[in-house]
Amino acid sequence: MDRDLAHIADIVQSARAIQRFVADIDQEAFLADDLRQSAVLYQLTLIGEACRRVSAAFREAHREVQWPAIIGLRNRIVPEYDDVDLDSVWTVVSKDLPELMVALDALTPPEPDGEEDGQD
Repeated sequence: MDRDLAHIADIVQSARAIQRFVADIDQEAFLADDLRQSAVLYQLTLIGEACRRVSAAFREAHREVQWPAIIGLRNRIVPEYDDVDLDSVWTVVSKDLPELMVALDALTPPEPDGEEDGQD
């Protein structure tokens, strides 16, 4: 797997983690739960970092992904960790993240069927 696809896999993994973290809660519950906030912010930081590491050529070829916005979010979370707008984070998680997953699904090669079948 080339580096770009490895970074895409990292993004997908972090996005799925976020989806698990917020699957059973609403915005009010998210805003009241600092543990989930921390987990989500960490994964968003990883997503932003992985997007930053995707090559410029790959980003240029796949403009359907909002690379600058995702990287920009990471760049706001890290230095401004004490002043993150959690309402905006919820919007990212509930609206933008599902859209990102749709775009990334088109870029992610399918996993081979029966990969574990050959192991005893």
